[in-house]
Amino acid sequence: MVHYGADKQWQAQALPPEIAAGMPDVAGETELCWHYLAREFLRDIQGETVAPYPTFAEGSRDQKIIERLRQNRSWTDVTDLG
Repeated sequence: MVHYGADKQWQAQALPPEIAAGMPDVAGETELCWHYLAREFLRDIQGETVAPYPTFAEGSRDQKIIERLRQNRSWTDVTDLG
């Protein structure tokens, strides 16, 4: 987690202990996110109560938005990805 400060610099921030305790012990942000999503999905299909997480359709849409932004490197209309 980072914070953009008044000095116009990004500064790393420690996660609160109660959040850090629930994070998978893996390297890399992408792997961390996949581990977390997989864990929540498994808990969900086992009938446990979990916080809302993205559907596959939402994830696909979001990935298309990310790819379009990477291509254009500036403002781009993504309303057609609805």
